[in-house]
Amino acid sequence: MPATKIDVSGKTVCITGTFTNFDRGDATAKLEALGARVTGSVSKKTDMLFAGEKAGSKLEKAEELDIPVYGEDELAALFNAPVAKAAKKAPAPAKPKPAANAGDNPFKGKIVVVTGTMKTMDRKEISARLAALGAKVSDSVSSKTNILVAGEKAGSKLAKAEDLGITIMSEDEFIEAAAAAD
Repeated sequence: MPATKIDVSGKTVCITGTFTNFDRGDATAKLEALGARVTGSVSKKTDMLFAGEKAGSKLEKAEELDIPVYGEDELAALFNAPVAKAAKKAPAPAKPKPAANAGDNPFKGKIVVVTGTMKTMDRKEISARLAALGAKVSDSVSSKTNILVAGEKAGSKLAKAEDLGITIMSEDEFIEAAAAAD
């Protein structure tokens, strides 16, 4: 029986638990590239939850609120859909090639957080571009964060990144580095 296509565009989505084939940062970036608004908590405004192993309290709350819950298989099937079309303004080709030399790509294998108001690209586009460059996109700054891409009004994430000595890039610096990584 064919799987029902899940539409996340314009929906408020939450991810919880552990997934086998991808981490939550990558999943968040891919969902955002498909037009979803990804949140860190479940509320009555949540449209759907993607739950992996050890989902815990978010799964319980989603069930209490009768929010549709999907597993890793549905999430993986959603990502197998053409994602390149969602990033309309991204300068990358439809099938981005990895950089020839890892030294040319400052994002490959790095944990990156995007925050603040951007001028040229929106945060979803930047997150999708980072994922295409091999970065793991995260929602929060921690000691494991490698790079913060900060726009105007970055706020507490910028302050925390400064306190932790994390590399901070402006939107323009990100665009330049991403173009050089191609």
